[in-house]
Amino acid sequence: GLSHLGDYEATLFSPYSHNRAYGECLARGEQYTELAEGKATCKAIMVLSAVHDVEMPICGALYEVMFNGYDLKTAIGELFLRDIKKEF
Repeated sequence: GLSHLGDYEATLFSPYSHNRAYGECLARGEQYTELAEGKATCKAIMVLSAVHDVEMPICGALYEVMFNGYDLKTAIGELFLRDIKKEF
């Protein structure tokens, strides 16, 4: 439903969003010292994806960038190189 729409828009468009600020700092190679709950959520999603054997390519790419120092532009490029497949 639309219950998440406000949070989604705030994350994307608000200059006060910690997740947005974290992402912008990450892309610039800068440190972000405030809480950005999306970072911890990404780590938890990757644990759950491994436990339940669910492929999560976008979260996996973000995880590699955030926690393993993988190059952001390379990670994005690799996502676009994935084979097209039916999702459902």
